[in-house]
Amino acid sequence: MSNERVVVITGGGGGIGSAMAAAFAIAGDRVVLCDIVLGAAERAVAELPSGSGVARQLDVAIEADVEAVFDGIVAEFGRIDVLCNNAGIGCWTELDATSAEAWDRTMAVNVRGMFLCARKVAPVMRAAKAGAIVNTASVHSFLSWPSCSVYAATKGAVLAFTRSIALELLPHGIRVNAIAPGTTDTAMFRLDDHGAPLPEAELAEEARAIPLGRVADPREIARVAVFLASDAASFMAGACVTVDGGQTVRL
Repeated sequence: MSNERVVVITGGGGGIGSAMAAAFAIAGDRVVLCDIVLGAAERAVAELPSGSGVARQLDVAIEADVEAVFDGIVAEFGRIDVLCNNAGIGCWTELDATSAEAWDRTMAVNVRGMFLCARKVAPVMRAAKAGAIVNTASVHSFLSWPSCSVYAATKGAVLAFTRSIALELLPHGIRVNAIAPGTTDTAMFRLDDHGAPLPEAELAEEARAIPLGRVADPREIARVAVFLASDAASFMAGACVTVDGGQTVRL
């Protein structure tokens, strides 16, 4: 069996997830990219160094999917050393216009999916007496703006979940932390809820509102994930690292 770490990344087909995959692969890890769209995960794998990654189709909100995919990973590789719970969707509607279905789906992906994946991987890591889980939270875990109530609620839940399971799993050698990205140049930033491109002027205005004067590159978020999963962060547990260009410190 190889001594390479096995890193599982959900939402790995693009944006922050594929950037995480590249960063972990460069660090010498074996990466399993999971995405609800298999083709997206396969395209992301094709961008990695040869042999460093594999793609798996996964809807994190479906318990049977999570069970089957993670069982398959353990059967193939014999281990899971790092889990990056990165799968997530947005919901940008005013309260009165938000359907119960939109609430349920956003909660299912952003919160239920995180729970199912963490619950599944915990016994594997516990048996190894080592492991790291990195959950993708958001600046919306702390602060927010109008027409973002559902998304903000899910990201607040991510942070609360991170803190609690960090305490539960730490005695077993498993460190759990979170990243809170600010506005990042991904499809979620560039597209509306219907998949239509947002006007460039609107995107530029949002970027100017960030103290650093621009949005984050997904690679800037990915590098923090690699750090949190490394021995360099060995004394970090239940922490949330904010990577936001100063968004959350401006009045």
